[in-house]
Amino acid sequence: TGTAAIPVPRPDADAAGIRNVLIVVMASTSSRIVTGYDGPYSVTPNFARYVDEMGLQVSDAYAHSPDPGLSLISIAGGHEPDLWSPGATETAEDLAGDGLAFILGAQGYRTGFFDSGDGRFQNIGGLAAATGFEVVRDSRDWTCDLGGIEDSPGKDTARKHDICAARAVNDWIGLGDGKPFLAV
Repeated sequence: TGTAAIPVPRPDADAAGIRNVLIVVMASTSSRIVTGYDGPYSVTPNFARYVDEMGLQVSDAYAHSPDPGLSLISIAGGHEPDLWSPGATETAEDLAGDGLAFILGAQGYRTGFFDSGDGRFQNIGGLAAATGFEVVRDSRDWTCDLGGIEDSPGKDTARKHDICAARAVNDWIGLGDGKPFLAV
């Protein structure tokens, strides 16, 4: 009375397997406009090039929440966020121990989390640290000649240009002496 197992289709992998993992989280960005996901505008040509040349593109992923902080609970911690709790990311220590960064870190990967904004907002930096990232950086940790955008006067939510965050990730990757990494 059993049923035959149906194999899950998997992409072809080279002999070395998957070496590095880079997860890019873009808030408020529809895949319908992103180059690389058949978007009609060339707004992310480098993203499309990286997917074509080196990456595995995930096209059937769904966010548990439109809020980036709550989605990161799922992405980094492997948990479904409590959508009704206004401080779900404030209690990040509850997520410690079983996130992707812990799993890959135990296998020798370097793990880094980079936020183009202020990681204190919604305790995103605390969430990243609690879910196992050994390096957690945000816009306060680097200088960038591209400037920033003030979200609202009187609030500490200045965001550096995303290129500044990408530079910080790239610099961190270069420090690894070829060791595999997970970067978000």
